[in-house]
Amino acid sequence: MSYRVLTTDLSDIDMARNISYIIDVLGNRKAAADLLDRYEEVKTEIGDNPLAFQLSNSKRLADLGVRVRFIGGYAVHYKLIEDRVYILRVVSTLMDVESDEFLHRLNSAVDSI
Repeated sequence: MSYRVLTTDLSDIDMARNISYIIDVLGNRKAAADLLDRYEEVKTEIGDNPLAFQLSNSKRLADLGVRVRFIGGYAVHYKLIEDRVYILRVVSTLMDVESDEFLHRLNSAVDSI
């Protein structure tokens, strides 16, 4: 069974910022295009089998049922709710996912579903 994959406004903002950073700061348009291509592939993988990827290593996120799929230096945080998969955040693996700010924003994304 393939699940419908939906992005949240916050994950869309995350991706726009990630791409902007890669292009504007790193000056690497190819890496930005590669990240976008890989992100689309990962969304398909998640939709095909959302339980194939691990619960977050963060206990706080795992307790919320948040799973993670990595794309190079980025982490796609998502949650399966009924027959849909919601992409909640797409952030650098260097981001502190234990911070109150991260959790507050992630919870806001969940609440917006």
